[in-house]
Amino acid sequence: MLFFHKSTPGFEHLYHESHLDVPDKYMVVSTRWGDTPVYFHNVYAPIPNSLREDYFSSLPRDFPPHAKHFIMGDFNLPMDRLLDYEGEASNHHGGRAECTDWLQSLRVVDAWRIHHPHDRVYSSPHGRNRIDYIFVDTPTMCATYKDAKYFRSEQIAEHMCHSVTLQTTDVQVGRGYWKLPKGILEIPEVTSAIISEARALVPILLHAHNPGVVWAGWKKRTKDFVEHYHAHHIASKGLTVQRAEQDWVSAMAQAARGELTADQLVVERTKLESIKLEWRQHQNDVSFDFYTSNSE
Repeated sequence: MLFFHKSTPGFEHLYHESHLDVPDKYMVVSTRWGDTPVYFHNVYAPIPNSLREDYFSSLPRDFPPHAKHFIMGDFNLPMDRLLDYEGEASNHHGGRAECTDWLQSLRVVDAWRIHHPHDRVYSSPHGRNRIDYIFVDTPTMCATYKDAKYFRSEQIAEHMCHSVTLQTTDVQVGRGYWKLPKGILEIPEVTSAIISEARALVPILLHAHNPGVVWAGWKKRTKDFVEHYHAHHIASKGLTVQRAEQDWVSAMAQAARGELTADQLVVERTKLESIKLEWRQHQNDVSFDFYTSNSE
């Protein structure tokens, strides 16, 4: 069962995709964010190991290619055999490869694990496994992640609750004020392009009948160039993070099938953490601020 607060983006367009239901085991609710289809999946996987392979293999994958997915629920298996289990390694892993393959096809990631790569939290009734998850659309997680946590609730006696908080991004494209990010002028391609254009501008200004207009035009063109360059720069870094997260999901699937050793999996995890660290440093060093203006 899924509940939505009226403040949920796309609340007025929520629709139960009942044709995808697996009674008591799976449901999907859809909406739209602008032109983007969005799907919320609620999962309650079978408890017996023998049933989960067919269950996850049968879950739908045929969605619009640009759709966003948010998948949550009780998966009844620890996704990480080492970190999500209280003992040395969990044997309760039937269906993990099929589950990982399905999650990868929908381009979602475990937001909590990405930001808590070494933590151990056990959400199951007996406190031995982490089996409750929220998987978030990868680009959305990269752009809007704020927090993720597990916690106890008086209303829920058995499992721990799990939440993921995303930052609001209500800036309207085309109505904002762009501010020069600190550090963007440290990029050689940017500075060399500006210097080259400035040198070419000097003789034009010296002989122009309207140097103020020429100067204003040059400033606008330079601003547009830097703004578009920075947008491309941010997008490229975001794609790098997204690919790294997808590679990690693929590595977990390979490990579940016995195609990667534990040491090889650690190497893949280290690669992801390194790229994520670089991305967070970039976010700290280069601020890209929008200020909404209703007068424009």
